[in-house]
Amino acid sequence: MIPKHLWKGSQGPAVVLLQLWFLVSWQKIGEGMAASWNLVPDGSWNDTWIRILRAYQRSHEIPDTDDFDEATRNYLKRYERFDWETAVRAVGGRTAFVQPDGSTEYFSQEGTATPKPGDDAGLPLLNPGETAW
Repeated sequence: MIPKHLWKGSQGPAVVLLQLWFLVSWQKIGEGMAASWNLVPDGSWNDTWIRILRAYQRSHEIPDTDDFDEATRNYLKRYERFDWETAVRAVGGRTAFVQPDGSTEYFSQEGTATPKPGDDAGLPLLNPGETAW
């Protein structure tokens, strides 16, 4: 099961997929936001991408949060015809999903893991400046 929340610090191929969707599909970004913000789908869910998420949520009357949550996912699926969860299941690799309580859950095609403290669940996290690809 794909974790319910995607908060700041999440990283991996599922994040790249979401970043690419915003770059390709959301017209407001295509109207200059991407160029002026120097957006790169690097697999790291950071403050810039959260600003884009919140702007998207506000413009579509979805509760404005820092979280790519169930309400936003359902809106994309219903109105944008983008089933992000199905697409994530088809993408290889592992994604680290930061949760509201600061914990991290990992998702890959093999399943979901919630690591114990000090356990990285076998996923090397990205260093600043590195990309998921």
